[in-house]
Amino acid sequence: MLKVMPLHLALVTTDYEGDIRQGVVGYAGTGTAPDIGADEGEFVVVTPDCLLLPIELTAFTGWNNGVANELHWTTETEINSDYFEIQRSTNGIDFVTIGTSPAAGNSLLPLDYVFYDDAPLYGLQYYRLKIVDIDYTYDYSNIIAIRINDDSSEEIYVYPNPATDFITIEINTATADAMLMEILDVTGRKVMSNTASLQAGVNILQLNIQHLPKATYLIQFTNAVTGEVSGVQFVKY
Repeated sequence: MLKVMPLHLALVTTDYEGDIRQGVVGYAGTGTAPDIGADEGEFVVVTPDCLLLPIELTAFTGWNNGVANELHWTTETEINSDYFEIQRSTNGIDFVTIGTSPAAGNSLLPLDYVFYDDAPLYGLQYYRLKIVDIDYTYDYSNIIAIRINDDSSEEIYVYPNPATDFITIEINTATADAMLMEILDVTGRKVMSNTASLQAGVNILQLNIQHLPKATYLIQFTNAVTGEVSGVQFVKY
């Protein structure tokens, strides 16, 4: 004969955190939520503090090329990126959007971008990028400054242009200056660098460009004292 043994059930009197469950002697809760063993069903949703930005920006630079202010930036990766807003300011605080550039969307390779401000302002002006995701999440780049002198105190000429082997750079400046001279390719990558001590008046420099690939380049001069940036383009062919 099959003998049926009585089944004894243990009464669970506490919840997950050790608090007395609703309906058990000693319960001091509100009884407003079902007792499911973990804070009586009252859960807290925590919003994560760290959000994944859509774009990893590795560089943002710019200069005046003699006609326009030329802005370059590079992204290392892009995830669900939508577009860039190019913003300009005269005081480094209040920015206005002067243009947009579409982003790649998704990319695991470095990408180079360029934007031309064809109507730059005289004096010192500031630029930054507003980086926008497809869900309108956004972040800002670093701020860069470009100065355009309106007093014609400095003039730069390059000849011959185009050139094959050598170029002559003529710089007419009102004061003696120490200048950093850099040659940049169309992506903003520095291919040559040197320093020059200029005297007031006309200065003549010669530069060997035989080793450079055929392309368009920018000669950028940065005043070591004031930080002012100016430049002129030339073509190697």
